[in-house]
Amino acid sequence: MKNTLKTFVENLRENWQKEKETFLKAYNLVLESSAIDESTKDTEQITEEFTATQLEKIGYTTTLVKGSQTPSDVWAIKECEEYIHLMLVQVKGTITENNPKPLNDNQILVLRYFTKYVLNYFFKYNNIFANKIDLKKPIFISNGYIGLKIKSGTYTPFGQTPFTFWYFTKDKEIAMKNKNTIFLPHYFK
Repeated sequence: MKNTLKTFVENLRENWQKEKETFLKAYNLVLESSAIDESTKDTEQITEEFTATQLEKIGYTTTLVKGSQTPSDVWAIKECEEYIHLMLVQVKGTITENNPKPLNDNQILVLRYFTKYVLNYFFKYNNIFANKIDLKKPIFISNGYIGLKIKSGTYTPFGQTPFTFWYFTKDKEIAMKNKNTIFLPHYFK
């Protein structure tokens, strides 16, 4: 399943790179510079890997998108009894005394609208998951942000947006904002 998720995300990332400006322009959103800050690159990678590990401990299959090439750094999928859950997580990390920089309003909106992009892509190309998950089940896609501070090998969650859940079937889309909200720090013990 890990290789399947990785392939799906890599293919989506390639399409996103070609279509992102047109897609976001339709919603009057601006993609802010995604230039990598070399001074924090290692910290970002460590916090993304830590986040993925925590999600794997609770049964998710994960993959990472390196270098801010999509609005989501960590991708996680889990087939539950009655539905499939796909989680998109933006992660920020710091090793300084300063707290991780929170997402601004534009970045939050980009992440949320990116979820719709992911949904459309999932329904178009979900055959990659055939024989891996039950594609007849509805899908929940959630998105959010978490900031992590690393000090002496300890990861302290600091700052996040509430995860917004979107429930999708091929016929219906229902936003469940702040209902059944996940707060990732609960899992970071």
